[in-house]
Amino acid sequence: MIGPSGFVKKDLATIRREMEISLLQGISTDLDLSATGPFGQAIAVLSKRETDLQDALQTLSYSL
Repeated sequence: MIGPSGFVKKDLATIRREMEISLLQGISTDLDLSATGPFGQAIAVLSKRETDLQDALQTLSYSL
């Protein structure tokens, strides 16, 4: 997110929670999002990738 002071990076926990909410709202509130379930595993991988992207965006914003 871009704020008045520049790019504001989301942390892993926030990204993970946003993904969980999106899946629960978009598919079903009965989804198993546990770490051992397929959706939980997908969230772990995708949230880590998004965190890495947020880190890169933050680095880029500091260089501008």
